[in-house]
Amino acid sequence: MLREFLRASALCGAFSLAACGSGTAFIGQGGSAAVAIIDDGNVQSMCRSTGEHHCLGYSLTQAGLKRLQESTQGLRRGYGGNRDIRRFGPGFANDFLPAGYGPADLVKAYGMTASANGGGRIVALVESGDAPTLDNDLSVYRAQYDLPACSIANGCLRKIGQDGSANLPANDPNWAGETQLDVDMVSAMCPSCRILVVEANNESSGLDTAENAAALAGAFAISNSWGGTENSSEATYFNHPGIVITASSGDNGYRGGPESPSDFSAVIAVGGTTLQPAANARGWSETVWSDTSGGCSTVIAKPAWQTDSGCSMRTVSDITFDADPASGVAMYDGNDNDAGSGPVGWRVAGGTSVGAPAIAALFTLANISVSNASRLYATPSSLNNIVSGSNGSCAIAYLCNAQIGYSAPSGNGSPEGLSSL
Repeated sequence: MLREFLRASALCGAFSLAACGSGTAFIGQGGSAAVAIIDDGNVQSMCRSTGEHHCLGYSLTQAGLKRLQESTQGLRRGYGGNRDIRRFGPGFANDFLPAGYGPADLVKAYGMTASANGGGRIVALVESGDAPTLDNDLSVYRAQYDLPACSIANGCLRKIGQDGSANLPANDPNWAGETQLDVDMVSAMCPSCRILVVEANNESSGLDTAENAAALAGAFAISNSWGGTENSSEATYFNHPGIVITASSGDNGYRGGPESPSDFSAVIAVGGTTLQPAANARGWSETVWSDTSGGCSTVIAKPAWQTDSGCSMRTVSDITFDADPASGVAMYDGNDNDAGSGPVGWRVAGGTSVGAPAIAALFTLANISVSNASRLYATPSSLNNIVSGSNGSCAIAYLCNAQIGYSAPSGNGSPEGLSSL
């Protein structure tokens, strides 16, 4: 079928992100603007968080995707006009792929093998409020990419409240799109994992309690695609030895600084990159996404396994993954009550919230149980070192600029096969 041919075909062409902060734009390879900035009508937040904590997902709008499709680089990737092989929105023939990177793209980009098996281990996702169409939407995503079914009915997908019971909170339209992105990313990286969604009553209170509920429910790994102002008093909720805990570093660039919970010493902080197909041995290139957050914590002590010299406290991030909406992932969200941007149906999504569930899923797939990020510092050369890109201006270069070796925006690098973790 055409769908199988398209899945097997390598993507060509690429985007590079010159900057993605206020007053800047995505720049195409040829030097002309391809997709404009977040919140200008082309890339918008999927979240409308108003509480102490905020989710970290973004998606291209219809206008943003149209600009991407019509750019020179978009044409090289198969977008645009009669050559458009990818689609966006609620309706298209199943023989055509959605826009954005799918599971096969991410597996190739990060050196994974299709033979790995998650053995039914559980990846927990801590979210705010209920996502009422989650079960159906996940079925659409997995069927599109020929992944095995994962539903509430077959026991692969489960939802619980912040107290661990079956009593679920009300729908939170500010977070439902984020929840859908998270289950899609676990599915992409570990189709054989089970998924547990732990739903806090609201974003201002309950997310920390939900962390404990996830641990008690048997999670192998817990993912947090959200953050807030640094707060050391919350760290105790994220101390579950032997359980992998990941968190997004944030989407406000260096100026945003580290956020909690990604700054906690028992949490693996996941930064963001721009991921592009490339004519090199790997077949892909990555640069620092200019909106990924991180830097030097002001409240969390430096763990013994972190030895960078320019920050006397905890430095964020530890590892990185695709996050740029212009090199975004495909996701499906059929909830037309979501307050966030993007059409009902297929979207192109980004933000560091892509990486937190993906990295949690990869540790689960590899059956690697850790209590912090120390393992990533023991053999950093096994990761894809990110050596270019920046997320702002800083006095100590590596805190906001990529370099050979460790840098705050991208940590020790991105995964290169399960053995790199």
